[in-house]
Amino acid sequence: MKLSIGQIGSSVTCCTHRPAGNSQISAQQNQNRYIHRRHAGESGSVIVGVMVALVFISIVTAAMVKSTGGQSVASRGYGSVMLMSSTANSGIIATESSMRTKNPANIAEVLAMLDSVVARNERGEEYQPYVHGGAGRKVRFADGQTFSSRLISYNPVTHNSRFEINAGRNETGAAARSLKSADVFLHLGNLTRNTPFGARNAVFSEGGMENGDNGMDVNGHVTIMGNVRLQNKDNNFDSSVYFGGTVTIPGGYTTTFKKGVYIHDDAEFHGMVNAREEAYFNKNLRIMGTGTTFDGRVYVGGNTVAQNTNNGLVFKDDVSFNGNLNLEGGTIRTTGDVYLAGNLGNGTVRSDGAGKSFYYNTALGSDRIPSFSQSSITGTNPAILSGFGAAMSNVDDRKDPQLDIGKINRNTFTNISTILQSGNGLDPLNRGADFITNLNNAYALAQTEGRLYNDHLVVNIPSGATLPNMNNQVFDGKVIFVVEGGSLHATQFYHSGEGSSTMIYVGAGNASLGNFGSSGPFLGLIYVDESNNPGNTHTIAWNPGSSIQGAIHNHSKSNLAWHSRVGGGNAGEKAVPVTFNEEILNQFAPLLKNNENASGGVTIADTSPGNNHIHVTVIGVYFH
Repeated sequence: MKLSIGQIGSSVTCCTHRPAGNSQISAQQNQNRYIHRRHAGESGSVIVGVMVALVFISIVTAAMVKSTGGQSVASRGYGSVMLMSSTANSGIIATESSMRTKNPANIAEVLAMLDSVVARNERGEEYQPYVHGGAGRKVRFADGQTFSSRLISYNPVTHNSRFEINAGRNETGAAARSLKSADVFLHLGNLTRNTPFGARNAVFSEGGMENGDNGMDVNGHVTIMGNVRLQNKDNNFDSSVYFGGTVTIPGGYTTTFKKGVYIHDDAEFHGMVNAREEAYFNKNLRIMGTGTTFDGRVYVGGNTVAQNTNNGLVFKDDVSFNGNLNLEGGTIRTTGDVYLAGNLGNGTVRSDGAGKSFYYNTALGSDRIPSFSQSSITGTNPAILSGFGAAMSNVDDRKDPQLDIGKINRNTFTNISTILQSGNGLDPLNRGADFITNLNNAYALAQTEGRLYNDHLVVNIPSGATLPNMNNQVFDGKVIFVVEGGSLHATQFYHSGEGSSTMIYVGAGNASLGNFGSSGPFLGLIYVDESNNPGNTHTIAWNPGSSIQGAIHNHSKSNLAWHSRVGGGNAGEKAVPVTFNEEILNQFAPLLKNNENASGGVTIADTSPGNNHIHVTVIGVYFH
């Protein structure tokens, strides 16, 4: 038979056990919503069914049978039956449940209420919305049977919820008092919280990267507040770049900036530079060698030195030199206007553009600035200077939100020692495969015991560890490694499977990474806590065949040592690609410190055909 309640009108497919004389409960409206159930029989002189509704779509989750007093029934899985005394003489037993709907708008109503509960609770507000009925008001279930239900709590990380159910005989007024109450604890499966992490960078560091070997290839923004040195390989940056310290790129390699580049301290390039958009150098700029081209506007706040450029230094848009310009006898070519606040040393500035001007404070002979149409103008040109350095003045806007590992209950941690050992230790001949097996087993156990955090196994490393060689070993699960002290060494970390998620969280104090890398894909986040010792160095060493999807965020003043071992530094080999992946990072959003950027919706996790619904598992019921 089909059953619906009051104004909600959700059809419920179920079976009933009716004692003699029991009348059938009529079906009502809105046949486009369906809830499927498996049921268990129950004997007794009087059986009563009471509906538990999840938000505006009635989800039958419980049956209540006559009892003689308050009782507590706790269980796991669908095998539980909820019991409660009542004066009614009809009932339903439901032991397994899930919710489906043909109308996406109905699902949206459910998720919207959960979103409201989460958002308001995060703001410190107590919000416990009624699902059926209201304060002093109940919904008619059958003759002489009414109830109200409201959502008391919902945890967007564990997806556990608590509903309060009150049963009585009348719908409104003083007679609508509750005769019996129950707290129903449910796990709402197949849900995920699509909370945006709010990350901005593929690579971020409050410290520096003073030892960057074999170049960088980054698809995503880069913000490094300390000094940077990149060597022995070409560098490619697909999005904007901000370097807060000095920048040194030696050797005969090419560095390509496809979006804006902003360098706060001195910059020195010994190879070619290809900057395709705006370039802002707050202090001194030194360029050595030929082939450097700036396609966008350029500003140099200090002195500029061009050595051995052999007419191969080209500015294709306006350029402003706010200090001296020393060409050491060479020539630079420009297409836009030029402004020079200081002196022009030995050399020539040649214009390749028609009708362009050279603005200067010290008069120059036309032989020094040939081809400019207005070589006698003095003073500044606002058109050249305006808009420069907007990214410099808003550096804090480029920083990524921080995480708080303290949000995870330490009682849920799995110690790394339980994964590193199997019997008397990992098999020396098969240590990598054993580690993956142990990791999977630890995940399954934590899942059974309810110790996962947002579907992630949490593994703590109290005093450092050396992981076995896991080259070509694939891990398909989700895990957070928390390095609490000592150094984590993993020169051949596992390969991330499609849909997997890994975070390496380097904690406060002396915790560090030592030669951490892989020869395959890494999907996840490498994160260093802001309280990590500034004197630490975290060595990230990637091997041929590796790639990073996600991000690397160092919130401490410690240093990142970057080693991209692709091809051993051979010419023609590209650096290890790092690709910003917001979807991967969003899985760690529940850990945001102070609920930064804690907005976003609860959604269905698996939307594949036939599985686009909420799985409801009874955790337990308390009757009072």
